[in-house]
Amino acid sequence: MKSLLLSLLLFSTLWCKQQEITVNLRNPEYQGGVISTHEGGVIESADLRLQARHMIYIHKTEKGEEIHRVIAEGDLMLRNGDHTYTGRRLEYDFVTKTGVVYDGVTAIDLWFLGGEKIRLNSDRSFYLFNSFVTTSESRSADWKLHTREINISNKSLLSAKNVTVRFFDTPIFYLPSFSSNLKSFGDSPVRYKVDWDTGLFPKLSMRYRVYSSDDLDLYLKCNIRASKGVGGALETDYKSPTKQTKFRTRSYLDHDTFYRDTNPDKPRTHYRLQGKYDAISKDERATFNATYDWLSDKNMQTDFGSEDFELGTAKQTAIQIRNFQEWMIFGVDAKFRVNSFQGMKQELPSSFWTPKPITLGRSGIVSENRLQVSYLDYVSAKDIKPDVPNFNAARLSSRHTLYRPFSAHGFSLTPLLGAQGVFYGDSQQNKPAALGVLYYHLLADLTLKKNAPSYRHVLKPYIHYQGMAHPSISPNTPYIFSIHDGFNRLNLIKSGVRNLVYFKSKPLFEPNLIADLYTYTFLGSATFSKTIPKAQGIFIWNFPSWRLSSHLGWNLEEHLLDFANIGLGWTISEHFAFKTEFRHRSRYDWRRCDPENFIMEVTRPIDALLHSPLSDGRNTLLSRLQIKLAPEWILRLESHIGWARGKEPNYNEAKLELITLISTSWRLRLIFIHAPAPHKKNDRFTFALSLVKK
Repeated sequence: MKSLLLSLLLFSTLWCKQQEITVNLRNPEYQGGVISTHEGGVIESADLRLQARHMIYIHKTEKGEEIHRVIAEGDLMLRNGDHTYTGRRLEYDFVTKTGVVYDGVTAIDLWFLGGEKIRLNSDRSFYLFNSFVTTSESRSADWKLHTREINISNKSLLSAKNVTVRFFDTPIFYLPSFSSNLKSFGDSPVRYKVDWDTGLFPKLSMRYRVYSSDDLDLYLKCNIRASKGVGGALETDYKSPTKQTKFRTRSYLDHDTFYRDTNPDKPRTHYRLQGKYDAISKDERATFNATYDWLSDKNMQTDFGSEDFELGTAKQTAIQIRNFQEWMIFGVDAKFRVNSFQGMKQELPSSFWTPKPITLGRSGIVSENRLQVSYLDYVSAKDIKPDVPNFNAARLSSRHTLYRPFSAHGFSLTPLLGAQGVFYGDSQQNKPAALGVLYYHLLADLTLKKNAPSYRHVLKPYIHYQGMAHPSISPNTPYIFSIHDGFNRLNLIKSGVRNLVYFKSKPLFEPNLIADLYTYTFLGSATFSKTIPKAQGIFIWNFPSWRLSSHLGWNLEEHLLDFANIGLGWTISEHFAFKTEFRHRSRYDWRRCDPENFIMEVTRPIDALLHSPLSDGRNTLLSRLQIKLAPEWILRLESHIGWARGKEPNYNEAKLELITLISTSWRLRLIFIHAPAPHKKNDRFTFALSLVKK
């Protein structure tokens, strides 16, 4: 029998050498160009592999036409290109490279597709008749998409018409047409959610990916709350074939109650239109970024992340253009207010140009320059507009800096001298104003190193003097659009000692221990009675599974803790991790984007700052925890607690989330949110079901 089998193998291989097909059948029978078996066999070629219990292989010529096909049944499995099929019966033609799988099933990524017939095409696309799509391996799936005919292209693009969504064979939803890229899974294609707010009817949400291609995904969402209202959203996700352009949008509209509304029992119309556009040139030297976020009211904001608002535009409508060349950088920024409840600085627009720093001859002196042209418009929120008037002005600035670094034997010294000029098209004096100012710095530090058998210690004492001369005009003359418009005489010294310790037994990218102690000395300032009014420190402990960090500031002038940020992140095991952070801010720690810019302190009296919105003392505790309760069960807890907020009330917000996988690829999320809301409608329960890639 073995020699007969080898002869058949050789005979079949020579006969079909153009396709290089190998036929390996157990106990075969041969008659008139037909080889058959009922005991199993395998037929293979470079891009096809077939195995079955009953096989009839035909290769002959009749009336001048080549007949080359196979019929297979029983324990059938076919690999054709990238797809594998199982079914009851296969008829395949090697000449046309087409075939039919009866009662067949195949899979693409997490999707299982089946039908009474699967027609295989020569270009590797296929059609399914009386077909279904699901994520369950079982033929008796609890859910599926059902339609008479499905077309799958050779790029795994699905298209179908008259589609019904069925649960346990009961139609619950109808789609006139449906398209999807089965290999694209950047976001869940199917979501169901039920929200139940305190004192309100439950709200049912359904979200479907109704169209998908290599470049574009479209999602539709519908919200229904019994006796209250309805809503919906249209989402788009576009990526260009070259991946150089991305555009995502989310357009949401409803007429419904909302638990954060001033009157959460009364339905109102809410909308939120969001978009993010990102483009980069082929040589990656030019970028264009744009965002928009238009809200019906400020109550649409939520403190916890929501799948309803996931683009992360941060309520900004802005454009950013950058062009990077080897010899310069050019940029344009534009920011617009589209939400009247916001107060902000509009840039209409702002542009800058900075050439590459140059070294002046052999002197070692480096020259840096920056030019900026802007039209700025500060608009106040509508609820405070009478108290804070709007103002605007053209702003042209030129900044030039010279510095020369010196270093030897671990000691570094860098003197710096600069000049800045700013022209304002309008000012608080109702006329144009021009400002000129000189600034000068001196940076000095010494690096000392010690290597021990178990650790490495780096000690770095440093001093940084920062000075600014009197500007050519009073600080009260120009409009203050941002902290960058603050100019006044300043003589400030920051001096300290920085310690870095690296443990050789626990190597990390960062030092294992960081201790940075420093003070601020103000010279010639009438604001502080003490020469050294502030002392601060940064302490960080880094280890493979946990990190403890703290940034503390002591106010020597007022004898109190200015601020404290203390955080602990700890991965205790693969099943348990948490992070918590305590934040304290005193009345004397002003709200500003640059904590090391002290122009306000040397310009305004402390009492005036205390009675402004810049003084905002408070305590906050932020916590996040994740526990893996079982292989498919995860518990997450997120908490925000605030107290000692002056005249504002304390608050306590919490989010509890239980996550599991059910039925192969469905993610179930049970969510409880407690957050301050009008009329004590503080609690929200959510049941969410989404299709995910396991």
